[in-house]
Amino acid sequence: MDGSERMRKRPIVELLNGLEALGVKAYSVNGDGYPPVAIESRGLKGGRAAVRGDESSQFLSGLMMAAPYAEQDVSLEVVGPLASLPMSTSPSK
Repeated sequence: MDGSERMRKRPIVELLNGLEALGVKAYSVNGDGYPPVAIESRGLKGGRAAVRGDESSQFLSGLMMAAPYAEQDVSLEVVGPLASLPMSTSPSK
């Protein structure tokens, strides 16, 4: 998979590592952690993956969306703070 020139400047190694931990062969074609990437799989096996939260919460969201399709249960651990947090729902003063 590939993307625009702008996408090729976004590191995606955390997502690739998460997919690898869940049984998918996923790697950067150029070996630099950026697109283009190759994914070789016969499905998502499942298991446990740790994903850094400070780089992009989109990686965590993507893995969460794929998790229900895994052959086994999926456990995701967020390492460090999240890059984006939901807005506070507390009432204003």
